[in-house]
Amino acid sequence: MEKSKHFINDLNFAFKYVFKISPLYVFLTIFSAIFNSAYNLFNIVIIKAIIDSIQVKEYRLFYFYLILIFGIGIITMLLNNALSNIIIPQILNKIKNETQKHIFSGYIQYNYEYVNNKEFYDKYYYILENSENSFTSTINVLGELITSIITISGVVYIVFYYDYIIMLITFSLAMLSFICSLKAEKKQYLFKEFTTMFRRKIDYVRRIFYMPDYFKDLRVNDTNLFYNILDRSCDNLNGEISNWGRVISILSFGGGICAILLNVSTIFIFGAKVINGTLTLGAFTMLYNGTQRLSASMNQFFLTVQILYKNSLNVNKFRNFFLADKNKEIDKNNNRIGNIKKIKLENVCYGYLNKQVIYNFNIDIKAGQVYFIVGKNGTGKSTLIHLIAGLLKPCQGSINYYDENNHKLNYKFEQHISVAFQDFKVYNFNILQNITMKYKTSEEDEYKVNELLKEVKLDNKIGKLREGIFTELSGEFSKDGTNFSVGELQRLSLARAIFKDRDVIILDEFTSFSDVEIKFQILNYMRELYRKRVLIVVTHDYSLIQKNDKVIYLKDNGEYNIGSANEILL
Repeated sequence: MEKSKHFINDLNFAFKYVFKISPLYVFLTIFSAIFNSAYNLFNIVIIKAIIDSIQVKEYRLFYFYLILIFGIGIITMLLNNALSNIIIPQILNKIKNETQKHIFSGYIQYNYEYVNNKEFYDKYYYILENSENSFTSTINVLGELITSIITISGVVYIVFYYDYIIMLITFSLAMLSFICSLKAEKKQYLFKEFTTMFRRKIDYVRRIFYMPDYFKDLRVNDTNLFYNILDRSCDNLNGEISNWGRVISILSFGGGICAILLNVSTIFIFGAKVINGTLTLGAFTMLYNGTQRLSASMNQFFLTVQILYKNSLNVNKFRNFFLADKNKEIDKNNNRIGNIKKIKLENVCYGYLNKQVIYNFNIDIKAGQVYFIVGKNGTGKSTLIHLIAGLLKPCQGSINYYDENNHKLNYKFEQHISVAFQDFKVYNFNILQNITMKYKTSEEDEYKVNELLKEVKLDNKIGKLREGIFTELSGEFSKDGTNFSVGELQRLSLARAIFKDRDVIILDEFTSFSDVEIKFQILNYMRELYRKRVLIVVTHDYSLIQKNDKVIYLKDNGEYNIGSANEILL
């Protein structure tokens, strides 16, 4: 009972989801189902009428039937071509696009640590691969269900009028065929789920050989590693195809045997009646075609249940993806909105693989003060900024944010905190889009970006480009695309962080690829820009630190010191 409830709820969710994106798609599916059902029944009945008119030599009636078949066939063909080649593909693209955006938006809400594991990526890959097809398939199957019901009703009426025995045979064989197909479909689903990791590895290698970022590294290194991974994954996939394929083939063979038995039974029963003179040749042809259509429609009717069940499993995975715990705790009774003026970390702990990286960490980070996070590699500098930025959730302790009146704030903190990561990313779009992260930009955005480029010392280079800030950052999508050095790209990502104009900015080794003069110029600009806000800098370069700056010095095993530059570094 509980499973049936989940099944119905998932199908209801899928129907509403597609209807919300495109009501037209639902309407066209239902209309097409009714129209095609009527056309199927017409083709069954018209054959008898044509053969009867030939036998009695009613040529006018014969020609009329031919013209009728031609006219209805042309109308049907035009309608189906318009739907399948023009209208439906556009709607399916829209549904696919909206579904992907929904999945992507859910993905970026997850906790950073939560997404960085095999189980999550297997689930995420499966959802990306199957979700949009499951939604549209559910609507299509409902359409096929309508077609099957109408066709079965019409054919049963026709065949039952002539012989009820063939009806019993048809139902029995169709049920056996359905059971075989049901089991085969279930095995197909399990096979696809079981082999997700192998297909994901193959896709990963394909991505590596597609992305321009990897080209130079691939060119100068041995690529046999990737070919071997492809071969191994392909061998593993083929091994599973062999194992699962045997069972699926046997079940499919059973379904095929049922179809053959129905074919032979129909010819035997109705053929005997034609020989005995109790059935006309036209009626024989109509009934033979009718039972074949009835068998196909019944199989389709039964199979829709299995397909709907499979789709409901995929839809359930999709729903759970958005309902899962993303380690986001929001107090609905406290929705204060204001500017962050203080970040308070109390007894914060965090570790990896039973090793404490951050342990009982306490600090009040206040606006108007520059904070430098320093320490050896592996002491938790990146972990600390990920915690502050809300990308990670503490194992113990709390991180709270306060406004100028010391009122606790509660909202999406990532929308008020900007981070320039050491492992920065740029995208193969134009410079303006990379900095603003907007598709449509205003003149104000363009002015602000041009001013920022001066501050990060990129205005001279970009000013010489023919397309200026509209130049794309690679030649992948534009022949006028250009390439930047690593240091220049890092400064572009810094400009992106500054452009957001957030309450808090975190700079993670923000000038590790720049020369000394540029480092100091940019940092001085940041000090002035954020003199009334929160500025946090992660660095190995102690020369950037001034005596009035606060220093957070991280040590091994979660130990730390906090104080002024003079107290900590001297």
